[in-house]
Amino acid sequence: MIKISKVMIFALGCLLSAVPVFSDVIRVPGDENADELPVQLLKEVVRREPSLSLAFPYDGAKERIAKSRLMADIENNQLDVFWSSTNIEFEDKYLPVRIPIYRGLLGYRIAIVSAQNENIFAGVKSLGDLKKFKAGQGLHWADTKILRHNGIEVVTSNKSVNLFAMLDGGRFDYFPRGIHQPWREIRANSQYDLVVEPHVLIRYPVPNYLFVNKNNKDLWRLLTDELNKMYQDGTYVALFKNNQAMKDAVAMANISRRLVLEIDNPTLPPNTPLHVKHYWFDPLVDTF
Repeated sequence: MIKISKVMIFALGCLLSAVPVFSDVIRVPGDENADELPVQLLKEVVRREPSLSLAFPYDGAKERIAKSRLMADIENNQLDVFWSSTNIEFEDKYLPVRIPIYRGLLGYRIAIVSAQNENIFAGVKSLGDLKKFKAGQGLHWADTKILRHNGIEVVTSNKSVNLFAMLDGGRFDYFPRGIHQPWREIRANSQYDLVVEPHVLIRYPVPNYLFVNKNNKDLWRLLTDELNKMYQDGTYVALFKNNQAMKDAVAMANISRRLVLEIDNPTLPPNTPLHVKHYWFDPLVDTF
């Protein structure tokens, strides 16, 4: 008879617990009733797959969950999916569903500034002029490395919610956001006197993906297949164009009146599907 030691059983248990098991409940960040596009897309996925459901373990959290927490929970199998702008490091650590959630809009960056500095970029005519000012970003955001690579000084915080107080307190000059983000965030942080800067738009290629644990290939395959089906039958574009935050953002951003500063993204992974034209939306050309 073969004797199995307690140590071997314990080691086997640890190994099995470290391997994600694709269950019928997909745990995702965000709030269940949020109108965020990633949540809407995931709800459509489970609508098409009746055996699946979504769980929102952070629903009701008073503060936005830090990306470092989301990353740790994915690695520890406490969470199944999160979404983020991509970079080479992220795609080495997690499996990316290479379909850009916001169709590239996160790479069109406009700034939140303090009301007293609303026209801080009125005299900016080049990237060199922009480099005179300090930006604020999240510590683990892909955008932080992009801005620094292009010579822009960046002040960071591990918790994105802290950036609004830091901006209000003068720790940095501006807070670049994707064009659909500033107005909602200003309303959510109304204790500070913040506005949207009207003169400059920073543009670089940076898709925002769904990510899953590197070992959770079944879930990765399911999400990839379902999102592609949604593109094929028109559902994806319809959800995107009917998302009120997307429509309002493009209308309010007044992109055609802004100076567009193109910068490089050295962190863009080589497998980025830039050639798949229907994945991308250019607000300088395309319309809702």
